[in-house]
Amino acid sequence: MWECRFIAYSKLMKCWLLVKGEYGRFLYEGTRFYMRFDEGVFLPCQLEFDRQWYVTIGDEGIRLNLRKNEEYQVYM
Repeated sequence: MWECRFIAYSKLMKCWLLVKGEYGRFLYEGTRFYMRFDEGVFLPCQLEFDRQWYVTIGDEGIRLNLRKNEEYQVYM
């Protein structure tokens, strides 16, 4: 079952977390999810790390750098 959640960066643990309520779990490089880009627009993404964290979007592999101070709405 797909649920709408969000991902946020934990400065303490130095990783991205999938957050639901008060709980979060680690997201590893290669994790796939659908990220919200606009009202009703969710695109398939994959979490990656080079010198910083980013997602590749869709089959085209467009790269979007993630901002550590932002939260992103996702479906998993």
